[in-house]
Amino acid sequence: MNAYTNITENQGEVIGHIGWKYYNTIKKKAMEQEFSWSGLFLSLSIAFFIVISSALVLSFTYQSLESTKISQNSRSFQIYMLENINTRNFKNYINHSEIGVNTLIIEKKSEIV
Repeated sequence: MNAYTNITENQGEVIGHIGWKYYNTIKKKAMEQEFSWSGLFLSLSIAFFIVISSALVLSFTYQSLESTKISQNSRSFQIYMLENINTRNFKNYINHSEIGVNTLIIEKKSEIV
């Protein structure tokens, strides 16, 4: 509370409106602070944590989108195969001379899978 009142009384400005006019004063106060390894380590640790967590979120999002895309492609392929098989069976049903009694028509094993 004292720091806030001192700054506002000395400079006549509100803290939220600090501009380039007071840059040298702020720079001078920052340069007077001592360098500390613990402060640097803490800052780098926080930055590292933020980067790693962001990377994990992006990776999870990408994997979810890819798995959704794969499952949608798989479903459309399965629907196509069912339609394709039903169309062949329907044609063969109309031309009943081509179908033997109790026989299953399979052209390729890859069409079933």
